[in-house]
Amino acid sequence: APAATPAPVPTPAPPGGEPPVAVPTLGGAVQFLDGTPIAGAAVEVQARTVSRRGEVVLEQTLATLTTDPQGQFSLPASFASVPAGRLWLRALCPGSSAHGAAVSDPLRVTVSAAVIPPPGPAPTPPVAAPPAQ
Repeated sequence: APAATPAPVPTPAPPGGEPPVAVPTLGGAVQFLDGTPIAGAAVEVQARTVSRRGEVVLEQTLATLTTDPQGQFSLPASFASVPAGRLWLRALCPGSSAHGAAVSDPLRVTVSAAVIPPPGPAPTPPVAAPPAQ
């Protein structure tokens, strides 16, 4: 069954020489019950919301991926289309002619509001050379 666990992945330092920032990722694996990986499996990472005391459940697909040769998948954990707060995620493998469908246990995550730095000052135009005399 697919499983999803968040894990930080380091990124290269930005051009200003600042230290690298850990970008959270979400990843998992799709495998048979005996542990054999399922390569090339489709996986949908979905956000789940429940309302009306559990009578209405909605799944919003955030990403559609394909597993690698080891049956693994990963993606940056950036959820721009989801409001900040607590969120329940799941990984859904819809199945194919080679294997059945499976769904992961729910994963509860906290989504922070994106902080976008203010734009810097506009670049100044290059100074023209004084006229030749």
